[in-house]
Amino acid sequence: MDRVYNIVMDRMNSSESIVAYTAVSAGVLSCYVGLKVYRRHQPTAQAARRRKIQSLTLTQLTQQLRDRQLSAVQVLQAFQEKGMVTTMGVTKYLGTSSGEDAVIVQVLRKQGAVPFVKTNVPQGLVNNPVFGTTVNPLDPTRSPGGSSGGEAALIRAGGSVLGFGTDGAGSVRGPAHFCGICGFKPTGLRISGRGLSKTYPGLPGVISSPGLLARDVDSLALGLKALLVPDMFQLDPRVVPIPFQQETYDHNQPMRIGYFTTLPCCPPTPSMGRAVIMAKEALEKAGHTKYKEQFQNELKKKDIDVLLCPAFGMPACKPEHAGALAYCSIFNLLDFPAGVVPVTMVTEEDDRLLDDWHGYGNDLMDKIIKETTRGAVGLPVAVQCVALPWQEEKCLRLMKEVETLCPV
Repeated sequence: MDRVYNIVMDRMNSSESIVAYTAVSAGVLSCYVGLKVYRRHQPTAQAARRRKIQSLTLTQLTQQLRDRQLSAVQVLQAFQEKGMVTTMGVTKYLGTSSGEDAVIVQVLRKQGAVPFVKTNVPQGLVNNPVFGTTVNPLDPTRSPGGSSGGEAALIRAGGSVLGFGTDGAGSVRGPAHFCGICGFKPTGLRISGRGLSKTYPGLPGVISSPGLLARDVDSLALGLKALLVPDMFQLDPRVVPIPFQQETYDHNQPMRIGYFTTLPCCPPTPSMGRAVIMAKEALEKAGHTKYKEQFQNELKKKDIDVLLCPAFGMPACKPEHAGALAYCSIFNLLDFPAGVVPVTMVTEEDDRLLDDWHGYGNDLMDKIIKETTRGAVGLPVAVQCVALPWQEEKCLRLMKEVETLCPV
């Protein structure tokens, strides 16, 4: 606290400093007390089990996963687990433990899964006041995305093969794109969100959905298939009881694919548009039909199966500069299933083209995006695959096709 006092006094005049010092001190004390409460509430048996798992080296953990001594499913901070404090990085939840497992956790446990770690939730792509900052495993100066950034970072670093998060405006797809893995958001009630903790009462127009993250598309499909079972339909009657349609996912006939490379309100940086064109051309060579059309009416009118578009407005950004969410959030508004799959990396030419990139109107936000994107050479770039509501298997099929045709 003395250090805080000295910093405040050095930077402000006497009238401002007392108020600032009081405010900062209250915040620091709140976080400290909250962390003490959080640690005190962790059940001893579960805490011991988690410490044992966390003490394993990556090699030991991988071997136990292969031997099926452990399941490779982990639960994001947003999912309640009975007896555990689920904070989402928010201090007001530090002393509140969950009374029961979330439905997703219950379903997976019945199939033999052992949730073994909760990952950090970078709020707004940055950090949170409880557990601090999570960095991108590919470049520690960059964000792993948010809010499911801890999950994406762990999977990319090799600590797991499957994870769960929530996607309210790209919070699964954005981190997957930033970290170079695959992420998928289904239609709102295709899988259960019951037991999902929320930091706000709700945004009726923006439909949040539990989502999956993995190193490859087959793992996403396997995870979704494991959830779409009678146990889930019984535990949450709101979920539409549609089992996983394996024949649709395995179908090998050519698809009719719509695509677009930009939204007029938020032009993507050069690497993002290039990735869409690259995937489009590869799909075209493989025999699929392309249509440059947009969204629901045109999708139905042209009998288009799926849609290809940018995954985000930019590659992994610096933590202090976050934005360009429109490419993800639009499909929460429409409640379309959507997923991202990496297809390329930022090149030196992409970086050079930023000199001539002006975004929507070269305004302050465009200048910030340009600044935070520069220097991302070598970082992953994903494309986004989209389908109409309740057609998750078609979306995953396009993702699998893109993954096969554009290996990174």
